[in-house]
Amino acid sequence: MSIGAPVRTPQPAGFTLVEMLVAVGVFAVIGLLSAQIVTQLVDVNERTRARADRLLEVQRAVEFIRRDIQQLAHRHVRDELGDPVPTLTVNQAATMRFTRRGWSNPLERRRSELQRVAYVLEGELLHRVFWPVLDRGTDTQPVSQLLLAGVETMEVSAIDVGGRRHAYWPLADEFADDPERELAAFEVRLAVPPYGEIERLWVVPFSGVPREDDGEPGDEDQDAEDGDAEDGAIGETPIDAVS
Repeated sequence: MSIGAPVRTPQPAGFTLVEMLVAVGVFAVIGLLSAQIVTQLVDVNERTRARADRLLEVQRAVEFIRRDIQQLAHRHVRDELGDPVPTLTVNQAATMRFTRRGWSNPLERRRSELQRVAYVLEGELLHRVFWPVLDRGTDTQPVSQLLLAGVETMEVSAIDVGGRRHAYWPLADEFADDPERELAAFEVRLAVPPYGEIERLWVVPFSGVPREDDGEPGDEDQDAEDGDAEDGAIGETPIDAVS
């Protein structure tokens, strides 16, 4: 009887405990890094979207100011007491107030296409205010629109044809007839986070100095304005109809 080679018992296939622990540790590290990357990508996307939305808000506000300034109309108005008000006023309290053309009238109401507007900074809120009529009565109420929030500062300068900047307008009486002191442009500076200071310069369509051939306040479009005043639907005036 011959004796053959010994029979080997096959070893069971698998991983040792050490190998399993190493594999679990590697996968844990990879999962942690992946979660951090995804979280950072989500945060960057949210910040980018918020910054883009903020930029659109700022651009919209600047576009409103530009359209109003570049449609400046040479038209005096009267206040609630019937006193004449200059075409344009610039000061630190109300920032700026003027009459502009091109107030679209899609509903064909009996009113003028001229509009009295003002830009006022209250705290960090920039408001665009307009009146439904030019020559106001004691019961005329302005309509206020929040144009932009988070405005740290706003500076408006009136620039005359000589290139001089003025923080107040109209000028003193001694400069009223000086052709070198006629209004030529507006300079607007807005400090808006996170973009810092935004500066724009817009040329006005014509001089803001009164001319002798201009009529008294109330001569132009008075019938149309009276019709609009009688309507009294101030709250129904659409802000987005301003062009």
